[in-house]
Amino acid sequence: MSLKLSAKEFVKSRFPEASIVKQAEALFVLRGVPGLCVSGITEQYVWEGAAQELSDPVLERVRVEAAELSLTAPSK
Repeated sequence: MSLKLSAKEFVKSRFPEASIVKQAEALFVLRGVPGLCVSGITEQYVWEGAAQELSDPVLERVRVEAAELSLTAPSK
């Protein structure tokens, strides 16, 4: 048994509600991770992209700031 988490397991460990939605033929989009927008041609690409962004401290800080701004921005 590997101790290393798969990309999907890593993302789901931090955001259990995270999921991938098929938007069109060969277009998958991540949902359920505030401040993070990831899409790709396969579900695996999306999970890998999300895991990479969530494991980068600089990108993580930007994501958190974007999520906080979206919560405080006035509604139109």
